[in-house]
This record gives sequence, structure tokens and C-alpha cells, in this order.
Amino acid sequence: MQCVPAGTASAEIIDAFIDFLLQTEKNSKTQSKTKLPCTYCGLNESTTWRPGPCGPSTLCNKCGVMYMDSGKRNRQIDLVYVKNTAMWVKKDATSWMWKEDREAPSGDHRVQMWVQRETIRHKLQQDLNPKPHKRMRL
Repeated sequence: MQCVPAGTASAEIIDAFIDFLLQTEKNSKTQSKTKLPCTYCGLNESTTWRPGPCGPSTLCNKCGVMYMDSGKRNRQIDLVYVKNTAMWVKKDATSWMWKEDREAPSGDHRVQMWVQRETIRHKLQQDLNPKPHKRMRL
């Protein structure tokens, strides 16, 4: 690329700059840093990657916005641990109740790490907060 004094840009340079801008707009979708698909919908390319329950850059833009819980927007999807499996749940628009949506991909190492963390958290919660003993009446 040539360096030219200000105010003396040629038509070729201006055309090249316009082509450069158009190319960056066409290629605005990117893959996640790990080049793995979205853990919710399985999409490989998105305009931006958002953090989810399985770590940074694990949800595409659409799913990440549904997972976010900020301001006036309430969380629409979440990952829960049900019967030793990772299950995505979605908030029903009519009743606002959580409904099972789909099983998380068990082959994905990010989901496996999340399941391990949830198992440990569950075990610690049970060990540190035991159920109260029933009092016997004499």
C-alpha cells in the first residue's frame, strides 16, 4: 500500500479501500476461538460468540442473548443437570415455566467439564448441608 499526502488520494486507492470495506462486511461472521459449534444450537459461525454455562465463547450470538440475564431481559434458556445428563431447558413463552428442550451434546468436552463441575457442586452441597435429623418423640 502506498503512502500519499493528505488530499491527494487517487481513484485506485479509494476503490481499493472501498473493496476492503465491502470484504470485511461480507466476512463479518466468525468461528469461535476453539472452532467448536455452539453448545445449544450447533451453529459453527456467528457474528459474535458469547459466554455460556460451559465457559467463554460457547454460545453463538442468538443463543448467548437468550442465555444472558441482564437488565430487563430474563434468561430464556439454561443448562441443568437432570438424571446424570446435561439438559437444555427453555422458558415457555405462554406459561413462563421451564420446559426441557434438548439434551446437551454429551460428546463435547466443554459439556463434559460442566457436568463434572455440577457433580462436584452437587456432592459438596449434600455433604455441607445434610438433611436435618428427625426428632423422635419419647
